Amino acid sequence: MTGGAPPDERGGPDAGRSGPGLGAASERCRVFAEGLTREERLLVTLRDTLYGGSWDDLEGDLTATLGKRPVVFKRNTRIDEDLARISRLRAFEREHGVDLASLLDLPGGSQRGRTP
Repeated sequence: MTGGAPPDERGGPDAGRSGPGLGAASERCRVFAEGLTREERLLVTLRDTLYGGSWDDLEGDLTATLGKRPVVFKRNTRIDEDLARISRLRAFEREHGVDLASLLDLPGGSQRGRTP
C-alpha cells in the first residue's frame, strides 16, 4: 500500500520476506483474516465492490442511513454493529499495513494505493 506509514515488522508490504518478526506478523494477519465473521467478510466485500475500497465512503453511507426516517429498530441496530465492525477492520488494516480483501482473496482485493 502506498501513502501510509512506512513498512515495519508488523506485516506491511514486506510481510512474508525474511527478517525478524515478519513471518510471525504475516501469520497473525492470516489467522485474523480467517477468523472474520460472515458479516465482517461481507463488509470487506462491500467496501471493495461498491465503495471503491473506501472505508470512509461505506461508513458515511451507513451513517447517513441512520439519519433517515422512519426508523426501523432492527436496521439501526445492525448499522451500529456494522459501524463497530468497520472500526475494528480498519484499525487492523492500518496497524498491520494489510488489505483484508487480499488476505481473503475477495473480489477487489488487488486494488492498491488506497488507504484503509
